[in-house]
Formats: sequence, structure tokens, C-alpha cells
Amino acid sequence: MSETSPNLGLPLHILADLPWSFTEPAAADVGSFVEELRAWGDTIHVDVDERELQTRFPGTALNVKWAYWVREPSDGEWQQREAVVKIRCEERPSYAQVLFSVHAAVHSILSDQDHHFFEGLQLVQEAGDDDVPVYEMHLGS
Repeated sequence: MSETSPNLGLPLHILADLPWSFTEPAAADVGSFVEELRAWGDTIHVDVDERELQTRFPGTALNVKWAYWVREPSDGEWQQREAVVKIRCEERPSYAQVLFSVHAAVHSILSDQDHHFFEGLQLVQEAGDDDVPVYEMHLGS
């Protein structure tokens, strides 16, 4: 069992050991996405934890914040940008559904970034501005 926050019992980390690259094309649905996760794991010889993918998030909403870099056309300097993926579901989403939603939202930006490898989600705030838990997405290169 993974660690949870003391107040609301939210997972502190989600899919921290799942291998994935946001350069991969977006799947049509969650089932196809899970197949792509398995294939990616096989390619790099890393097991994909199917049970963790099917774990349900304890709520129906979460925000995932993440950062990326862009070169400013005016001066050529690299600037960090931050963005948020707002996930809202009628039922508690599986972790696979959460990552599928994140992938759909970030693929067009991260597909050409140096830091495009998924390294998990970490709880940073139990209730953000809109009273929804906030997770930070970790990315690697």
C-alpha cells in the first residue's frame, strides 16, 4: 500500500515507477493506452504494474501541474512555463485514466521537449484554490 496524506488519505505518489514517454502518439482510448504502456515497458525491459494502473484515485477531481521550457523569440532565452491539467470525472478514475488524460493534454507540448519522460505524480497540496488536490508531474530526460 502506498503512503497517503494524513488529512484526506490521498496518495502521496502516483505511478512513480511507470515507464512512459510523452513523445509517444496519443491513444484513442484508455484500453489502447494501457496496451501502449505495456508495449513501451516491454521495449525497455521494465515491468508495468497492472494493479497500480487499475488503482482508483480516491476522488473524482485532481489538478496536475507541470512545467516545460520555451525559447523566447525576442531574445532567444529559455523561459520556464507552468501549466495545469484539470481532471474532472463523474466516477473515480483509475490511475491509467489519469495518465491517459494527462498525456492527451501535454503530448503536443512535451513531444519535442528534452524532459519528456514521465516520472510520476507527487501530491503537493491536498486542496488547491478550487478545493481540488494538486499533484506535480515529474519529468526526466
